[in-house]
Amino acid sequence: MSCFGCGKKYGLFTKEHGCPSCGYSYCIKCLKRPMPVPRHGGKVLNVCLICYDKLSKLQASEKVIDIEALPGVLVTKSKGNNSTDPLVAAAAALLEYKKIDDPPPDL
Repeated sequence: MSCFGCGKKYGLFTKEHGCPSCGYSYCIKCLKRPMPVPRHGGKVLNVCLICYDKLSKLQASEKVIDIEALPGVLVTKSKGNNSTDPLVAAAAALLEYKKIDDPPPDL
């Protein structure tokens, strides 16, 4: 067998490794690109070039807000209550941004 990326034959000094994303057979030199792999719960693992490109495009196209990526601890004030819970603060920020509390339009 040989590496799916570079074609190098496996032997005593070239070991076979599987890409954690696609499962194809690669040598260690072709698995040098770290990327969060959805199949492994988002754990950052070294993947092949093909999977790196696909996962990079997928990651760039996602429009999901990552709560842990928000800067610092957000504080919201609601009826005299101060909340330092990041989830509550993020929800409050989204409500303010999208004006969800406005009544829906008449159909």
